[in-house]
Amino acid sequence: MSNNQMVSTAADFYRDEMLKQRPNPKVSATKAWITIVITFMFANVILYGIGQLFFWDRYSADPYYIQQFEALRQRVAQDPDNVENHVNLGWAYFQKDDLNQALAHFDKAASLDDNYFPAFFHRGLTYMQMERYDLAVRSFTTAVSLAPRDHVSQLNLGIAYARQNQFERAHEALSAAYLLNPRSTELLIELGFVYEQLGDLDKAIESYQGVIAFDPNNTEARTALENLGQ
Repeated sequence: MSNNQMVSTAADFYRDEMLKQRPNPKVSATKAWITIVITFMFANVILYGIGQLFFWDRYSADPYYIQQFEALRQRVAQDPDNVENHVNLGWAYFQKDDLNQALAHFDKAASLDDNYFPAFFHRGLTYMQMERYDLAVRSFTTAVSLAPRDHVSQLNLGIAYARQNQFERAHEALSAAYLLNPRSTELLIELGFVYEQLGDLDKAIESYQGVIAFDPNNTEARTALENLGQ
């Protein structure tokens, strides 16, 4: 007898013996379906009870950022004269693209402390997002006076001036920012644009080439150089 035949015979014997020992009651389809439904409902009741007991009452189902937002609102309600709380809540509104609410909290922070740099800086960003560049200039001018070595404030002040076609003032602010951070590609691109508007194409090319030196794949700078015949 081959090995395959021996395996087949043993399998048949084992199957026959199991069939002899196992009862084989016939269950109707209706009874089987009812049994399945009852079992499913019973399991769900148990799982719901476990969830209520151990998890759902202890943890909020809200996403993390909603919980954080609500926590910031509560902080402002509990301590309405805290400038930091207003700025943090204003920034949360800014990220939700609710710019009017963001502005209200930045304004409140600025009114509470007219030397609090973040209030004016973030208010400037909000005005930039609203494309109210004249008001952005005012906020960033104050921010620069409070933190003269903050190159980002100088950069945004220069951009706000440029968006109003005040290129001489834009150049002044951007040049101050460049002295603080000469490796900023965003700054160099803005400076190149301003040089173009002022008619100083050599300086514009130099600025764009500076961008390429730091970021060889920068498409904006490469396009600008191509437009200038480089």
